[in-house]
Amino acid sequence: MLSYQLCKRLKDAGFNQHESYVIPLGGIYISPTEEMSLGTNDKNFMYCPSLSELIEACGRIDNNYFALCADKRAGEWEAMYTDGFGKCPFSVYGETPEEAVAELWLVLHNK
Repeated sequence: MLSYQLCKRLKDAGFNQHESYVIPLGGIYISPTEEMSLGTNDKNFMYCPSLSELIEACGRIDNNYFALCADKRAGEWEAMYTDGFGKCPFSVYGETPEEAVAELWLVLHNK
């Protein structure tokens, strides 16, 4: 699960908050104490998307491939777009797969 602060960064950058109470693909709402809820109209709750929703939100970039890799030695995950020949125009790291892909979404949206 993403931290409240990262969920707030996503919201501030324009990530869909699904405020219609229809939560797709397993996302949840979390409070500043990271208490979970299936839906709420409390403005202190932030939408916490699922990994599949984050990947889908990143979309496609030209002829690049999306990749998510675990670096066990560093204890991190890398989310990237690659051309398949060693060039990665977008590459970010996170402690979890969700965090890495959320950070990638933020980089792609220049936030």
